[in-house]
Amino acid sequence: MAVSEPLVAHLLPFPGVGGTEIATLRLAQAAREEGFASIAFHLPGAGQTRDLFAAAGFPTDVYPEHYLSVRRFGTWWRNTRQLAARLRERGVGLVHCSDLLAGSLAAVSGRMAGLPVVCHVRNRHDVLPLCDRLPLLAVERFVFVSQATWRQFGLRIGPARGTVLYDGIEPHPLDATEAAQARSRVLKEFGLPPGSFLIGMVARVSPQKDYRTLVEAAAEVVAERPESRFLVVGEYSSVPAYRRHYEEIQGWLEERKLRSHFTFTDFRNDVPQLVAAFDLFVLCTNWEGFPLVILEAMAQGKGVLATAVDGIPEIVVEGGTGLLHAHGDARGLARQILQLMNDEPLRRKLADAGRTLVATRFSRERFRRSVAELYHQFLG
Repeated sequence: MAVSEPLVAHLLPFPGVGGTEIATLRLAQAAREEGFASIAFHLPGAGQTRDLFAAAGFPTDVYPEHYLSVRRFGTWWRNTRQLAARLRERGVGLVHCSDLLAGSLAAVSGRMAGLPVVCHVRNRHDVLPLCDRLPLLAVERFVFVSQATWRQFGLRIGPARGTVLYDGIEPHPLDATEAAQARSRVLKEFGLPPGSFLIGMVARVSPQKDYRTLVEAAAEVVAERPESRFLVVGEYSSVPAYRRHYEEIQGWLEERKLRSHFTFTDFRNDVPQLVAAFDLFVLCTNWEGFPLVILEAMAQGKGVLATAVDGIPEIVVEGGTGLLHAHGDARGLARQILQLMNDEPLRRKLADAGRTLVATRFSRERFRRSVAELYHQFLG
């Protein structure tokens, strides 16, 4: 296929839509503004991913899920060659694996097609099995979402083969009237009382996120402030592992008599409007490379509480742009939530500092320039 612009293939390795897919879409959009075309390769059955990119005007294609293994080496080799042929047919100039798993699946195909391969590393991977390490030898450049992600990586990657690319966003906070209307719609849609204090978390319902700590903290918060409501925005129904974890969380809520205080929205494509309705933003997690949702919450002028793991402290400065709690510290998280519920001036101070941080250090313009610089190194 002849193309007038350098074509980047984004390899997406997950069955549903989450932070990786949203961040990759933003990257493709930024690259488009800099003159680079993109195509999204997704797994069979990943219809939400296909629709997400298609709605944004990007072509899509399917590639088979194939892991390197001794027992199924023949299958892996056949699928690897098929993907390499497909990359050539589509006129791809650069393969960008959107996550380390995509690198393990597709890096060899990219090099087999004679293409440079870039691999994003979005989470902590301090231990890598041999079957994952070997395909990664085909990666020409690793792109880390934070300094912490690079430091903790299971392969030693020097400056010539690694770089940090901080994400960025274009703040589009709703004005006071729009925010009030968004809040009214959210309360009505989910049947929440008008006087609710909305504590929001945007994250897929997967074991990576530390929902147990959130639930335990919520029990203490609700005991003191019964008007508290927790709104979880994230997919849980389309992936079996997410459905199982969702049911597990429902059991925890039932044990603590908190079912009426938690609402799960499942996948949504109106996240900014939902975030605008929050009174407070929380991200409780077990590990996290560089959570874009924190930047989005800061851009909307929300006070932020988050777990002090991995790349989060590179965004959330304790007492400056937000508050941090130790991993697994439910009591500490509960204290912080109550502190910000009871101290509106502090909540506003943190929110203003967070919004300034996004505008100065994590702007979309800065991100777009960084993406263009990266791609120009391979595509001219």
